[in-house]
Amino acid sequence: GGAVAGPVAFGCRLCTARRTGTAGRSVLYAPRWDRVCVRHGRWLLDADADQPHEHLDLRRLPEVVAAQRRWAGVARRAVRAGAEPERVFALAQAVVARWWEQALHWEREKVWPWRLHQVAGGDAGG
Repeated sequence: GGAVAGPVAFGCRLCTARRTGTAGRSVLYAPRWDRVCVRHGRWLLDADADQPHEHLDLRRLPEVVAAQRRWAGVARRAVRAGAEPERVFALAQAVVARWWEQALHWEREKVWPWRLHQVAGGDAGG
């Protein structure tokens, strides 16, 4: 689906159940900067990736949910500055993802690996 219509994410099962009355799997077409369910504190993951998780639990990381709420303002400021919001997000994501990837292998780093495993339900895997 992602190759045809754009980025595909798993939908929030709690929101799906609320809307449809059925607690089933759903997918949605959403850009990566709009993947946090602020109602339920879930980061919705790519549906076309081969992974065991549909979402990451953000209930203990309220700053991520707060960042999702602030994104609209960041996007507006980017446009006013002559930048495309998609590129601003892609750059920020690349920096953070690279840092997280490296932090898992830093012997002295304790906070970031612990948080990554925390949002992945105890095991973020490789």
